[in-house]
Amino acid sequence: MYGEAEHPLPDLLDLLAIKEPVLVGHSDGGTIALIAAALGHVPATAVITIAAHIFVEQACINGVREITRRRGQILTGMARHHNEPATTFDRWSNVWHDAEFAKFDMRADLPKIKCPLLVLQGDRDEYATAEMIHGITSKVPHAIGRFIADCGHIAHREQPELVVAELTNFLSDVLT
Repeated sequence: MYGEAEHPLPDLLDLLAIKEPVLVGHSDGGTIALIAAALGHVPATAVITIAAHIFVEQACINGVREITRRRGQILTGMARHHNEPATTFDRWSNVWHDAEFAKFDMRADLPKIKCPLLVLQGDRDEYATAEMIHGITSKVPHAIGRFIADCGHIAHREQPELVVAELTNFLSDVLT
């Protein structure tokens, strides 16, 4: 995720001539947004994460193990959005199953985030505990952490109205 934050993300923003982005990312994408903002790879105006991971915890490993058992069903859904769903899924799940990746922990970089930060997570996220929000807000005092009620890992699909309201309120406050 550090590599994605250092090269592809800034390169894409340069290609699109986006100078002061608001980074919005879900899950690993949220983690990449946090890293990019913390390390200065992107001059973020603000960052919004939905279900970001700041370290590897057992809840995520268990969730990845469970979803891997349902690989066929997941691939069917992914085919709507990916040209090679099997390759995409396998690369993602293999990273999370890799013993070396179990050492991933970006908490030491979090205090470097100076831009406004909104951290959202479903209160029933099957891939994370509340420590993801608490870990971020304890290291970034200006961060706003919100749990989305009656919601799992994919808050923008499970509770879209609540997520849109949170994003709208946050952005109207920080961009005025």
